[in-house]
This record gives sequence, C-alpha cells and structure tokens, in this order.
Amino acid sequence: MEIIEKYFLEFGEIQRPMAASVQSLQYCVNLIRKEKPSQILDLGSGLSSVVFHSQFDNVQTLDDNPYWASRTKEFIAANIFKDLDIGPITAINDQSFPFIYYDYGNIETRIYYFKKALELSSGYLFVDDMHINYYREYVQTKSRGHILKFVPESLDEYGRYGALIVKQ
Repeated sequence: MEIIEKYFLEFGEIQRPMAASVQSLQYCVNLIRKEKPSQILDLGSGLSSVVFHSQFDNVQTLDDNPYWASRTKEFIAANIFKDLDIGPITAINDQSFPFIYYDYGNIETRIYYFKKALELSSGYLFVDDMHINYYREYVQTKSRGHILKFVPESLDEYGRYGALIVKQ
C-alpha cells in the first residue's frame, strides 16, 4: 500500500520495527474484508490507524499516548482527509466491537488494559507482538475460555507475530 510507504517517509525508517507489523495489518485487512464487522476498534494509534482509516469508514482509534495520538491525527488529516478524535481506552464503557486490533501503548500498558480490550470484544481481537514471551503467556492465561490462534501469516522480518482471539 502506498500509504504505508508515505507513513515511513514521514516518521522515518527507524519507526518500522516499532510500528505495527505490516504483515499483521495485511492479515487483519483481509479478515475485515471477509467478515465485514460493523465496527473496528483500533487500540494504539500509528500505522494501524493509517491502514484501517485508509481502507474502512467504521473505525474508532484510541491511544494512551497524547504525542502519538496527535501525530497520527495530523497524518490522517493530511493524507486521508479524516478528522479523528483519539481518546484513551478508559473513554469507552458499555460498548462492544466485533473487531479489535490491539497494539496499545508499551507492553506494560498492554498488559494493564488487556482485560478491558477482551471485555470490549464481541468477535475478533487481534493481539500484536506475541513474540514477547511474558506478554504471550499473559495473553494465553487471560484468554482461557476463548479460541486463541497464533497467526503465522503475521510473522515479519523482526520475528514479530500476532494472535487472533475469537470470543465464544
């Protein structure tokens, strides 16, 4: 996608190993096109926001980092011509989302809010960065009672991969 290269031109190649995995995003875009969820929740602004907002209209983005929220909002306004309101995950109550992409904050922040993300999911929850052992173990433990599938198609050049949690 051209928008991905535009993103890395603006934010720099140094951002590539820290941004959401392009392979994870491609997997999710294909899944969203197939399943056609009524709403998409993008938890963690950045490349995921750019990809999802460029492809779909039913996306809400949240972030815990005001700096990244602001940068993402500016990039999307200038390149996708959408005006976003990016608040924190705590701003959402009593809602559920049929598709969530979870790449929120640093790993400690992700662990802290993982149960909230799982509660917000009414269908699919894609969790990025499962290559981090203690995070993967935490997600596996908290996802008991749901289908948890590691996604080999999401493996990238940095050894990162994701998992799909399906609510039962």
